[in-house]
Amino acid sequence: MHINTIGPWTFKAAIGTMPKTYTFYALTCIDPVTNLVELKRHDLNVNLPNGGDHTPAQLKAPTAAMSRKAFNEEWLCRYPKPNVILHDNGTKFTGHDFQLKAAANKIKSCMPLSVILKAIPSANACT
Repeated sequence: MHINTIGPWTFKAAIGTMPKTYTFYALTCIDPVTNLVELKRHDLNVNLPNGGDHTPAQLKAPTAAMSRKAFNEEWLCRYPKPNVILHDNGTKFTGHDFQLKAAANKIKSCMPLSVILKAIPSANACT
């Protein structure tokens, strides 16, 4: 299972006569065996004075708790649990909430070797 967060994405929609701008992040879950892809929008619950319009600068980055909830709702509640989750080193996946959920479901959570090697300057062929 490959998991990542993409965004922020921004789009404009006209609801009635009032145009609105929506900006959000999304959690991606990809099963490399079946090529099944699931997306779950991160609801960031921002309270903005202008009726919901906001810019990417006003958004808060997704947290480990948000990623845990989205992964549970979008994948674990609907499909068989994976044995391994591959993710980047962002705090939304290395944070306590997400790691606790993975451990509770006996899912090994790890980063690809390319992410690990970037943190070790001596492993970089360019240095």
